[in-house]
This record gives sequence, structure tokens and C-alpha cells, in this order.
Amino acid sequence: MSTVLAALALVGSQLALYIVALAAGLEWKGRRPVADDARFDAVVVLGCRVRPDGTPSPTLIRRVEAGARLVLAGKATRLVLSGGKVGSDVSEAAAALPHALGTGLSRDAISLEERSRTTDENALEVARLLGSRERSILVVTDAYHVPRSVRLFRKHFTRVAGHGVRDAGLSRVKNALREACVLTAYLAQGKLD
Repeated sequence: MSTVLAALALVGSQLALYIVALAAGLEWKGRRPVADDARFDAVVVLGCRVRPDGTPSPTLIRRVEAGARLVLAGKATRLVLSGGKVGSDVSEAAAALPHALGTGLSRDAISLEERSRTTDENALEVARLLGSRERSILVVTDAYHVPRSVRLFRKHFTRVAGHGVRDAGLSRVKNALREACVLTAYLAQGKLD
């Protein structure tokens, strides 16, 4: 019995090391900058938690501000706020809109995608919103979330890049570890190319 327990402990510790290393790699990969001369048809901000009262989380605000800065810097002419209703009567996209407008973007430069509830659905619904597969997209989300997001958006768009923002402190570590587990499950299930 002790041999079985030792083997299980070894496998468990190797799995834990794999998840930690993967989480660190995701964070690093998601922070790589986009080329200065790169231009896209749209910058897509992925939604994040909205509080029950309809106000956006600090993470969603960071994502929106980063996406708006990219549009204002000329990376694209359109900002797409993506995210439906998850835990609130207000969609993630609608909760993000006032913050996007507060950056100086005009309402005409912003599109809302309010149906999606997962990253898979973000990609699908943004593709439905924007139409043709021959489009280029810059996805804005947390750095650790960029690699999976880019892979999912590539199922629907010709050219996809990611721009990662960083969450603060321990929540970034916790979320990166969770993302490493999710990515591992997606790979095991064949959900990513």
C-alpha cells in the first residue's frame, strides 16, 4: 500500500509542478507586445465578472481601458466589448461601455456583443457580429488568458493576436493556476487546434 501512496504522491507532485510551470508560461506568453506597426480590423475586449449591482469588476475595467488605448493608438478603428449576462442582469459588454466612452472613444467606434458567456462563445459571437472570416482581431484579456483566447478566436478569424493585461497580486496567481488547469482540460478534450 505504501508503494501505491508513494506513486500517487509522485504523480501528484509532478502534476502540480506542471500546472505551476504552465501558469507561469501563460502569463509570460500573454505579455508579449504586439508589433508597433500591426493593425487590425477590431480590438476585442473579453468580458469579465460584473457585480450583481451591474458594476464592472476592476479586472474588466483594466481590460476595457487597455482595449480603448489600443484603438486610440491606431491599432484598429473599432472596439468590440464582448460578454453576456453572467451573474448579473447587466451584460459584461454593457457594464464596460461607460468606461470605454470615458476614454474618449465615440459610441460609433464601439460595438457590443452581449450573448456570450464563455471564451468559446466570445469567439463565436464576435465572428457572428463582425461577419467575414477574412478579418484580423486583437484580443484583450488577462495575460494568462491570452494563449487560449487567441487559439479559440483563430477558429473564426484569419489573423489573431493577443494583448495581455495584468491583474494585481495574489488573484493573478490564483487565476493563472486556474487557467492552466482549464487549458490542460481543453487540450485533453481536443478543443484547441
